Amino acid sequence: MTMMTDDDKAILLYLLFIRQMGGIADCLRHLQSQRQGVIYSKEEQAGWIAHMKTELADTVQLVQRTGLIFGLHFDELVVLGSARDAEKRKEYLERHPGAEWI
Repeated sequence: MTMMTDDDKAILLYLLFIRQMGGIADCLRHLQSQRQGVIYSKEEQAGWIAHMKTELADTVQLVQRTGLIFGLHFDELVVLGSARDAEKRKEYLERHPGAEWI
């Protein structure tokens, strides 16, 4: 069995990200359809919310594992992401006064 290079690992994790986004999109579709009149029981809704939670948690782990390949620590990525989000929020609200930042 051959060992995977860091490039191979990064590509695999990228492909897993794409797969993960499909799972998140599926959860969003089910949760949004309920808001548009599709009737789900409370148990079904709770199940989709729980599934979304696991999909997001899996995505966080993929981010962490990808960062490690490149020597990036997760805590540093979180701090950087928060700073970039604050910058983007400021720029967006300057361009769109009164708009909601989500």
